[in-house]
Amino acid sequence: MNGYSGIERQAFNDIASWWTNGTLYSYNDPDMIMPENFAQGFWYKYSQNEGKLLATTAALGGGHWLIGDNIPFLSEDRMNILENKQLLNIVANGGAAKPVSMTNFYHKGEHAPDVIYTADKHGDVYVGLSNWNSKDEASMSVNLSDLGLNSSANYTLSEIYTGSQLGKASGQFTYNLPPNGTAIIKVAKGGSGKQGETAVNLALGKPVNVSSTWSDSGYEAANLTDGRWSTRWSAAGGHLNNEWAEIDFGKVTAVNQVVIKEYKGANFQIANYALQYWDGTSYVDITKGFTVGDNKTIHFKSVSTSKIRFYMKTNYIIPSVSEIEAYYIKGNTGSNIVQDNSNSEYASYSDLRAGVQRMQVFKLNNGDLPKLDIYIYESYVNTVPADAYYFDIVTLDENDNPQEKIFSASLPAYNIPGSVSPYSIYPRLKNLDKSKKYGLILKSPKSADTASTDNNYGFAYSDNDTYADGYERLSLDGGKTWATENNGKRDLIFTVYSNE
Repeated sequence: MNGYSGIERQAFNDIASWWTNGTLYSYNDPDMIMPENFAQGFWYKYSQNEGKLLATTAALGGGHWLIGDNIPFLSEDRMNILENKQLLNIVANGGAAKPVSMTNFYHKGEHAPDVIYTADKHGDVYVGLSNWNSKDEASMSVNLSDLGLNSSANYTLSEIYTGSQLGKASGQFTYNLPPNGTAIIKVAKGGSGKQGETAVNLALGKPVNVSSTWSDSGYEAANLTDGRWSTRWSAAGGHLNNEWAEIDFGKVTAVNQVVIKEYKGANFQIANYALQYWDGTSYVDITKGFTVGDNKTIHFKSVSTSKIRFYMKTNYIIPSVSEIEAYYIKGNTGSNIVQDNSNSEYASYSDLRAGVQRMQVFKLNNGDLPKLDIYIYESYVNTVPADAYYFDIVTLDENDNPQEKIFSASLPAYNIPGSVSPYSIYPRLKNLDKSKKYGLILKSPKSADTASTDNNYGFAYSDNDTYADGYERLSLDGGKTWATENNGKRDLIFTVYSNE
């Protein structure tokens, strides 16, 4: 089984254990659910599709739902998997799903079963569909009789991850999956069987303008909105950074969700990006981030615009994207940028170790803090720091000294890039006092003090007073005392979001 991914090996093990249901334990062996797998470092984390494949495997494996990821850094599209109530109900059944047909896992190259199923106490059947092919789409047909159901009866179908109502089926149903795609179809008795309103891809077939295009045919901009995973756009040779793709709706259109499907070669290629909308005069940033992936779903408060733009600021290799989709979904919302000084010129420095700490004083325009980006890096030369990179959010007293810690998170060294990047943190804080001042503290207290800027954690900053409602402060004694630098004109580079 050396030729299989860890997720597929786990699927083989889970599926082969269906016969133990109710015979050995109340629950089968628990499996770890990791939507992103931070333990692997940013080069080897799961893509969105891979994370969902693991979720299907774990949910239908019959074990407990053990979350083994770095929650404060999980984006909302990944968190939605962990908090999906229908998925949690499947987990609570406690039994491993059974394959419609078991493959021979001793034959190298033969994939895990792509159709598995289990039933709940009400007689509803949950069908797990998994496309183990990382390159090609798959169309899967399931005979209801293979699920132990009456092939002549009508059943109501719905999809668990999206909540989509798929209508009625009799005899069999067919479902299409992207490369490494997965779905869990609920097959239920009764119900109206009325097919739900399908979200309309507002970008489908719309004109696309791009910064550059690869010289060979087959990589044109129009591929970004043709609705196909198998085609893609690529930037021109030698065009590494500051590439962009603009979708023109042709008229003012309400949008509150965008999906980016990045092409993966040996690795994903996009580093720092921004999603923007046209306000009639210029482009406005909706969100920013570090790394994209094969199915990045971005939720945000609705904007009315005639154009959106995906801006790829820095890339590891020439960027290539299969598809950009845009939607307006009733009731959908998310966080948008409300404070940001990252569009200014900035420098970088790496001295965070031992007693050295940095703090950005800031205020909130709204009473929530669902997300913030902090521009950081690791100055690796020949070893990684001995400690993690810590991020604390604190309330401040009248002298702008830390008063109460209200949030803390940390990243291990191998999750931090070697160049300045906007790393997103998700405090998910609500009901905050807008009259107070807050501090974002950066530190790594157990990293050795080498009196060098090598092999330390770093940050981006500006000495041009780029943030009017605060400033940066320095502590050299582990946070006991704080001093203001550059007459209060120095700021760390960061971005604040709000759901309000």
